[in-house]
Amino acid sequence: MYLKCHPLRRHWRARSGSLILLVILTGMACKKAAPVRGQTCERVVCLLPSATETLFAIGAGPQVKAVTRFDDFPEKVRKLPKVGGIIDASPEAILAQAPDCVIGTSGLLSGLSTRLESAGARPVEVDYSTIEQVFESTRVLGVATGHKDRAEALIRKLRQGIAKIDQKAKKVRTRQNVLFVTSLHPLYVAGPESFIGRMLNIAGGKNCVKKGKFPLWSMETVIKANPDKIILFQDPCGSLPAEVKKWPVTAAKTGMVMTLCDESVVRPGPRLVHAIQKLYDLIHHVPR
Repeated sequence: MYLKCHPLRRHWRARSGSLILLVILTGMACKKAAPVRGQTCERVVCLLPSATETLFAIGAGPQVKAVTRFDDFPEKVRKLPKVGGIIDASPEAILAQAPDCVIGTSGLLSGLSTRLESAGARPVEVDYSTIEQVFESTRVLGVATGHKDRAEALIRKLRQGIAKIDQKAKKVRTRQNVLFVTSLHPLYVAGPESFIGRMLNIAGGKNCVKKGKFPLWSMETVIKANPDKIILFQDPCGSLPAEVKKWPVTAAKTGMVMTLCDESVVRPGPRLVHAIQKLYDLIHHVPR
């Protein structure tokens, strides 16, 4: 039996290639995010969808004046001015919003820092490459925008939700080998060093991928790993590709190949608990 998650609205204009790019860019920071001292950010331009979601979740939504074209959650974000993509954000469009803070990873902000600072816009660095860094970035944004208490409350809520799923998953005696495919062409998979890999572990799955964040695999490697279950991320939502049904692995032979089109799983942020629960349901075949 093949499972398919309920479709959500399309959230990226480009497809699988942009998925990999956006997932990687989410964790481009080269150093740990640090709390920002100084004046509270009142006019924010955000260059990372994960950070935008966090800002709205901690009550700083009204302070967000512009985002990238990839931002689509929550619904209010869709109506905000767009400053371009992520790696191709327009400095002119950013400065046109007269921001006092611009939020992004260190990799995204490095090429903009001089122009931003000369215009009085402070770069605020975040890093969403791991679950712990999601918490730290939430704290950074809370301090920067004057919503420290709500940020800490969100962190506690996320930790509690994750702990509950972790405890539930640990009661499952047998951990099945799971392969999370982020893109078919080329074939990218989620490794243990990625946030998706960490979520798989919390949800009670045994990751077939033994190293790396999002390595490029060959079909020979898939066959050698022989996963019990395969989770294929799709954007936009669609039926399971016929080619995957024919893969010579246990998951395909037993009908345990599942498609998933919930962007919360590939966009770390305040919907972490929802994402991990989604993975738990798929891994343990919990009916919806």
